[in-house]
Amino acid sequence: MGAYYFATDLSNITIEPSLKLMKKKLTLAGSVGTQVDNLKNDKNLRTRRTITSARINFVPLPQYNLSAFYSNYGLAQESGLLSIDTLRQSEVAQATTQIGVTQSLNLTGEKLGHNLMVNFNYQKLNDRNENTSQYSEFSTKILSANYFITYVPFNINGSAAFLYTHFAQDTVVTVAYGPSAGLGKSFLKNKLNASVYLSFINNKVQDKDTGTTGIYSFQLGYRPVKNHRFALKYNYSKNNRLSTGYNSYYESKLDFDYTYTF
Repeated sequence: MGAYYFATDLSNITIEPSLKLMKKKLTLAGSVGTQVDNLKNDKNLRTRRTITSARINFVPLPQYNLSAFYSNYGLAQESGLLSIDTLRQSEVAQATTQIGVTQSLNLTGEKLGHNLMVNFNYQKLNDRNENTSQYSEFSTKILSANYFITYVPFNINGSAAFLYTHFAQDTVVTVAYGPSAGLGKSFLKNKLNASVYLSFINNKVQDKDTGTTGIYSFQLGYRPVKNHRFALKYNYSKNNRLSTGYNSYYESKLDFDYTYTF
């Protein structure tokens, strides 16, 4: 079948401890590691990667869950056959930091089921090379809130959400935010499923409105027997540009799918 590829010039060392407390309701975990190449010292440069992360998961009640994480990934070059001092223009020295928090609440009854989820994510790339930092450094923030409801007797489910994103690079800040909603229902003992989805996004650059985007979709799925499924999907999106030099546009897409599982 051929030969396998083995990375013989790479070293990985990672420690990943974890701890469970409060009758396993609280979980603490993390990792510390490093990766380095050029063990044979026959490359012009040596690349070193460092990993630091921490995670927490807390479930005080069966209906509620809280999880959070932190990570820091570093990438740097070191001297090999050539000195790094002679390559300052192209030296790589970056670190990416990410923080995330998620909360979810589930309430389930005989007829109604509710689920509420809130998520926040932050990511930032720091470039220690002053020659490239203005082009590579960035930060992004994403906040989303989602609510799902299910009415069991009629096989109806609905959703509502709000999304906010903030992206900054150099002196340019881009923001997008808006609500979305969906509704679905099952028929014929769950053999036939229909759903609609609506979304509206407002876009801003440097605190100036640049346009809006509306997304409308419809999906119809039918499973006549266990192994066969047919699906019809229609998606329409319209972008209204307010900035000069950009034209408004719309997209329309129709898909027909057939799936066979075995």
